[in-house]
Amino acid sequence: MFYQHLRNERAISGKQEPEKEKGSHNGVCFRTACSNTGAIWYNHATDHYYCAGCAMTINEANYSDAMRIYGHDLCQRFETPRN
Repeated sequence: MFYQHLRNERAISGKQEPEKEKGSHNGVCFRTACSNTGAIWYNHATDHYYCAGCAMTINEANYSDAMRIYGHDLCQRFETPRN
């Protein structure tokens, strides 16, 4: 109920903030257990973006497989959206 009230207030005031899709560039981290914003670390296996903390965890856990398959870390930082 409280959140609905906030949405209504934003709509009335014209201050509607565009919602970024989870896993999109500079949006919310794609990891289910994470809600950090500013996701600019692209995961080559999932084709989604992650926050720095989650990207480092993914890179550490998958280092040898990523090197064998891609020749680089699984998650790489991209300041602009990857095409």
